[in-house]
Amino acid sequence: MEVSYSEASSRFSTDPKCREEHEDLLLHEVLLCLKGLSTTQPGLDKILEVETTLFPPLLKALFDEDKKGPSEFSDRKTIVDLLCTSAHPLVIQN
Repeated sequence: MEVSYSEASSRFSTDPKCREEHEDLLLHEVLLCLKGLSTTQPGLDKILEVETTLFPPLLKALFDEDKKGPSEFSDRKTIVDLLCTSAHPLVIQN
């Protein structure tokens, strides 16, 4: 689990903007890995631990003025799903 999370989250530690097709495919796969991790409590806990470094680049990619964020609707939906899934435990706690 630790290796999978590290690999997935490291993709977003730098600029998540994509343009080349192989980078779009890599982003798609990483997003699916993160979404998969968010379906288990240990995975969700790990995502919540690093939310301050993970989510700002994802949000920036969604609302990029240069339109260099994920171009596929499914990738954009996965980002929104991740944000909603991660916010859900916070709403319940408050």
